[in-house]
Amino acid sequence: MAKKKFVEDKRQAILDAALSLFADQGFHGTSVPQIAQKAGVAAGTIYRYFDGKEAMVNVLYRHWRETAQGFVLSEFPVTAGPRAQFGAYWQRLFEFALTYPKAIAFLDFHHHQPYLDAKSFETERAGRATLRPFIEHAQQRGELKAVQPEVIMAITIGALIGLVKSAREGNVKLTPALIKEAEEICWSGISTPAAAARKK
Repeated sequence: MAKKKFVEDKRQAILDAALSLFADQGFHGTSVPQIAQKAGVAAGTIYRYFDGKEAMVNVLYRHWRETAQGFVLSEFPVTAGPRAQFGAYWQRLFEFALTYPKAIAFLDFHHHQPYLDAKSFETERAGRATLRPFIEHAQQRGELKAVQPEVIMAITIGALIGLVKSAREGNVKLTPALIKEAEEICWSGISTPAAAARKK
């Protein structure tokens, strides 16, 4: 039992180091020796757990994609109206980004990169598929603009990532008031004029 925990702890230390370096330096700017040094292990030890950098980045990508999805949807108001659903989604996304800043930077940095494997792309597709019915339902109600659901997702997530990056660079401070204001702006951009004029 102790040996199993030791193995799990060492593997996690390697993943934690890789996440930090990949988020800060990117995939190509990070070497296996750098990961090993940050994790406090010998470079050869990494290959006992992973085939290389690509294996690590894919494990991390799938883990954090699924974690983010679960985090956001765990308190999603499935029976509420589209405006309330959007507000809950927006607030939970920001909560995730502020709770796991390295993870959100990593996911943004490695989105749609050629070294991601089929399983990683499938994880991303599955996440989009989970959100699509809510978007389509809101469109049927005439509350979201009649564009492809992927456009709604891209605008929403892109706005969030942009704000998080700006905060990381010291250009803005992500206060609750600013996050709420940004939510209203984003909702106005994707909703129909009639829906945007209504209160949440």
